[in-house]
Amino acid sequence: MEQAPVTVSIVELEYFCRAALRKCGLNDADSRVATDVLVTTDTFGVFTHGTKALRNYIRRIQAGGLKPDAIPEICAEGPAWAAVNGHSALAMVTLPCSP
Repeated sequence: MEQAPVTVSIVELEYFCRAALRKCGLNDADSRVATDVLVTTDTFGVFTHGTKALRNYIRRIQAGGLKPDAIPEICAEGPAWAAVNGHSALAMVTLPCSP
């Protein structure tokens, strides 16, 4: 028997994602950045890179492969480039780092 599709509002999806990431140890700011990226990607229709990834991110955090409290740092930089050590943070949290 086929299950009926479930409709979830964007607000509900954001709340769920943020709560799940907070429960895994991400701080409020990082959980908001990650949630924004995942939900926005879904709203663009790119479901392969949206909230579908949340389950895997949670598993990787729980297994120790991703660190919820990592603080990314710029290791080297030039006029149009930078080498960033994310220290195993989520990628979307690593990108906005600044010196």
